[in-house]
Amino acid sequence: MGSVTAPPRALVPGIPVEEGPVERAGAAGTMTSVYLRDSDNSLIELSSYRE
Repeated sequence: MGSVTAPPRALVPGIPVEEGPVERAGAAGTMTSVYLRDSDNSLIELSSYRE
């Protein structure tokens, strides 16, 4: 995903961002997450760890 500095309105046209980017604690350290909903309305988390 790369570096996100401002909340995107949509990562993919027609799919709005539910929440994010936000910092979260993960098993390997701090990560940045963005949340979307799929066509079944399931919540999807896209995340990346800091280097």
